[in-house]
Amino acid sequence: MLTEGEGNLPDGKAGKAYTFEIDPRAKKGDVALAVKKLFGVTPLKVAITINPRKAVMVRGKAGFKGGVKKAVVYLKKGDKIEIA
Repeated sequence: MLTEGEGNLPDGKAGKAYTFEIDPRAKKGDVALAVKKLFGVTPLKVAITINPRKAVMVRGKAGFKGGVKKAVVYLKKGDKIEIA
């Protein structure tokens, strides 16, 4: 898990939003199923963002900074994900 915060869904329901770094091949359904199986809560919505790799220069040499795929999981009010 990367972050935890409050999120507002488009229909006005306020709840918790959790951000996870996920496998590049994962889909929304895979993420929702994994959250339900691992944490025992059903997500209301899953949003996926893909941050591409970026070109960088380090000590005069060209290289790349790795990209990442993230999932934002929205839960209904009162649900929590406990990380021990």
